[in-house]
Amino acid sequence: MYPGCFELPNVICVGGLGINGKIYEFSGYGEKIDIYAPAETVYCLMPEDTYTYSEGVSISVAYVTGTIA
Repeated sequence: MYPGCFELPNVICVGGLGINGKIYEFSGYGEKIDIYAPAETVYCLMPEDTYTYSEGVSISVAYVTGTIA
């Protein structure tokens, strides 16, 4: 997992969790993951004030960014 495979103080390696609380099917995993966040069936705001369900570790990163901020 790049750049999570490097021991850098400014990199946070994010993994995703499925709706069952287990590691999301398409997520990275292992001791290099710093934090997990929802990655499956996540309710998201879209352009023009619409909402939809989305999935993927990219969605997890948004949760982690908000938590860290």
